[in-house]
Amino acid sequence: QNETDTWNMLKAYDEAHGSYLLGAATVGSDTSRNSFGVANGHAFTILSVFSLRDKFGAEEYQLYMIRNPWSNTYYSGDFHYRDSKWTDHRKS
Repeated sequence: QNETDTWNMLKAYDEAHGSYLLGAATVGSDTSRNSFGVANGHAFTILSVFSLRDKFGAEEYQLYMIRNPWSNTYYSGDFHYRDSKWTDHRKS
Protein backbone atom coordinates (compact mmCIF):
# COMPACT_ATOMS: atom_id res chain seq x y z
CA GLN A 1 0.00 0.00 0.00
CA ASN A 2 1.06 3.57 -0.57
CA GLU A 3 0.50 6.55 1.76
CA THR A 4 -2.78 7.56 0.09
CA ASP A 5 -4.19 4.02 0.31
CA THR A 6 -3.25 3.84 3.99
CA TRP A 7 -4.81 7.25 4.71
CA ASN A 8 -8.01 6.26 2.85
CA MET A 9 -8.28 2.98 4.76
CA LEU A 10 -7.76 4.64 8.16
CA LYS A 11 -10.16 7.47 7.23
CA ALA A 12 -12.84 4.88 6.39
CA TYR A 13 -12.31 3.14 9.77
CA ASP A 14 -12.42 6.49 11.56
CA GLU A 15 -15.69 7.48 9.87
CA ALA A 16 -17.37 4.09 10.25
CA HIS A 17 -16.28 3.38 13.80
CA GLY A 18 -15.81 6.64 15.69
CA SER A 19 -14.57 4.72 18.71
CA TYR A 20 -12.35 2.37 16.72
CA LEU A 21 -8.89 2.23 18.30
CA LEU A 22 -6.15 3.24 15.89
CA GLY A 23 -2.48 3.26 16.71
CA ALA A 24 0.86 4.09 15.18
CA ALA A 25 4.48 3.58 16.14
CA THR A 26 7.94 4.80 15.27
CA VAL A 27 11.02 2.61 15.00
CA GLY A 28 14.35 3.00 16.76
CA SER A 29 15.50 3.71 20.28
CA ASP A 30 13.15 5.65 22.56
CA THR A 31 16.12 7.72 23.72
CA SER A 32 16.26 9.52 20.37
CA ARG A 33 13.97 11.72 18.31
CA ASN A 34 13.45 12.07 14.57
CA SER A 35 13.92 15.33 12.64
CA PHE A 36 10.35 16.40 13.57
CA GLY A 37 10.89 16.00 17.32
CA VAL A 38 8.93 12.73 17.55
CA ALA A 39 10.29 10.05 19.88
CA ASN A 40 11.63 6.96 18.14
CA GLY A 41 10.63 3.47 19.31
CA HIS A 42 7.35 4.80 20.68
CA ALA A 43 3.62 4.07 20.28
CA PHE A 44 1.01 6.74 19.58
CA THR A 45 -2.77 6.92 19.39
CA ILE A 46 -4.40 8.13 16.17
CA LEU A 47 -7.26 10.32 17.38
CA SER A 48 -8.59 11.39 14.00
CA VAL A 49 -7.97 11.05 10.27
CA PHE A 50 -9.09 14.10 8.30
CA SER A 51 -8.43 16.32 5.32
CA LEU A 52 -8.04 20.07 5.10
CA ARG A 53 -9.68 21.83 2.20
CA ASP A 54 -9.00 25.19 0.59
CA LYS A 55 -11.64 27.92 0.53
CA PHE A 56 -13.07 26.42 -2.67
CA GLY A 57 -13.52 22.98 -1.11
CA ALA A 58 -10.63 21.24 -2.84
CA GLU A 59 -8.65 18.85 -0.66
CA GLU A 60 -5.22 20.26 0.14
CA TYR A 61 -3.86 18.01 2.88
CA GLN A 62 -4.54 14.58 4.34
CA LEU A 63 -3.68 14.62 8.05
CA TYR A 64 -3.68 12.50 11.16
CA MET A 65 -4.29 13.84 14.65
CA ILE A 66 -1.87 11.90 16.85
CA ARG A 67 -1.65 11.77 20.64
CA ASN A 68 1.64 11.16 22.36
CA PRO A 69 0.83 9.41 25.66
CA TRP A 70 4.18 10.51 27.10
CA SER A 71 3.42 14.17 26.38
CA ASN A 72 7.05 15.13 26.78
CA THR A 73 8.07 15.21 23.11
CA TYR A 74 6.35 17.31 20.52
CA TYR A 75 5.96 17.16 16.75
CA SER A 76 7.61 20.19 15.12
CA GLY A 77 6.81 19.69 11.41
CA ASP A 78 4.06 21.22 9.27
CA PHE A 79 0.77 21.65 11.13
CA HIS A 80 2.23 21.30 14.61
CA TYR A 81 -0.04 22.92 17.19
CA ARG A 82 1.50 26.42 16.82
CA ASP A 83 2.18 26.31 13.07
CA SER A 84 1.09 29.38 11.08
CA LYS A 85 -0.55 27.02 8.55
CA TRP A 86 -3.45 26.77 11.03
CA THR A 87 -5.25 29.76 9.58
CA ASP A 88 -8.71 30.74 10.79
CA HIS A 89 -10.16 29.10 7.65
CA ARG A 90 -8.44 25.80 8.44
CA LYS A 91 -9.35 25.86 12.14
CA SER A 92 -13.08 25.96 11.37
